[in-house]
Amino acid sequence: MRKRSGRTLLSVLLMLALAVAVLPGMGQAAHATDGEPVSGGGPEIATWAGWRRGAASFTFEQGAPSHVTDAGPLIEKYGYRASFYLIVNWNPDWNGFQALADKGHEIGSNSNTYPQNMSGEEASSKRSINAKITQRYGCITLAYPNGNVPNRTAVLQNYIAGRIYHDGTGITLMGKDGPSDWARVPSVMTGAMGVNTGEGFISFMAQAVENNGWIIFATFGFTGMQNGNANYSPTDPDALEDALIWARENNEDIWIAPLRDVAMYIKERNASELTLKTTESGSVTYTLTHSIADDVSAFDYPLTVRVPMPDGWNAFALRVTQNEIDLACQVKDGMVSFDAVPNGGDIILTKMDVSTLPASVTAIKESAFEGTDMTAVHVPDACTEIGAGAFGDCISLIKIRLPKDCDIDDTAFAGCVNLTAVCAPAGGTTETWCLNNCIPFAAEDPET
Repeated sequence: MRKRSGRTLLSVLLMLALAVAVLPGMGQAAHATDGEPVSGGGPEIATWAGWRRGAASFTFEQGAPSHVTDAGPLIEKYGYRASFYLIVNWNPDWNGFQALADKGHEIGSNSNTYPQNMSGEEASSKRSINAKITQRYGCITLAYPNGNVPNRTAVLQNYIAGRIYHDGTGITLMGKDGPSDWARVPSVMTGAMGVNTGEGFISFMAQAVENNGWIIFATFGFTGMQNGNANYSPTDPDALEDALIWARENNEDIWIAPLRDVAMYIKERNASELTLKTTESGSVTYTLTHSIADDVSAFDYPLTVRVPMPDGWNAFALRVTQNEIDLACQVKDGMVSFDAVPNGGDIILTKMDVSTLPASVTAIKESAFEGTDMTAVHVPDACTEIGAGAFGDCISLIKIRLPKDCDIDDTAFAGCVNLTAVCAPAGGTTETWCLNNCIPFAAEDPET
């Protein structure tokens, strides 16, 4: 796959002159502004995951061999996941698609036989896919053959969303609340009969960001690849990679996720309430709840929320838990942001005791604190070395603050199963070490 020069969101927005149809209500705030938090604000639920400004979903239909061998790995290369829709009787690579599901991709229905209209195959294709593919929520979205909606009642009895192409009026870009009808979720076709350039993909995603909206791409096979029967409107794989490169460069603005995940997020966000429950000395409790009554899905996808930082608390000493599980959090401008599960139990903010090492400490030797019960540790800037197993098996350790530049042994935190963040100034060797060792890193905010 070829690379292209970097292109920022601003530059794309400035050059866009496309007239894109938009659903009513696009651009209005949901539960919060989509940019920076306002200091001292109240509890808020993010319009999109991670406080991003728009969402996009990449979907692939007809179960082509290239989806397993090429599309899945390409999507994963940039840290994303997609939706793959299978035709049961076309004998897709079930093992290959199970491997994709195991990595977090969505597997949905594209019917049993791919008729002109799949009426009568809504429930049976779902059952067949669930019998072949194991995934967290099961098969809960579908893409209609030829974009034709079958029995709407049967669709909504079995799925949370059904994907069409455009809705007959040319609308493909949705607003923050998704489609007006969840049995008719619009998308834009890619390939020879649709969007088939990197600029085309990027312009739609940039419009989603600009309008606080959601765009879905519908892809069959790829030019020059093994597509089986999925040979309609083949897509240039370089165009898809250009789109993914741009998305990664603009990750703070665009949320890339399977259709299933975005649909669940929208429905939960619109139905949920984030409420202050109790305030006590050293702890604050919130609830995040909704009352969605739906037999199709559990609707327990995490929502991004933020709440006020309690007065007088230090960000490093903050601990956020839900149902006794530690949640990664960030503190900025007086607000604490984190992901929590609706109806997943009380969300509790607690003020931890911090173990502060003396400013004279220049090195922490091998196994120095192994097995201790510290929950938060502050290591001084003078420390330049942390040895093997220095904090090994510290199962109570939640956070540790380290200098910007430090020589850290790869086993320094072995067995620290509850460590949610290594905090340090950004841009140093500590951040690089965390990324290389899959240790969660949180950039230190000088103001907190």
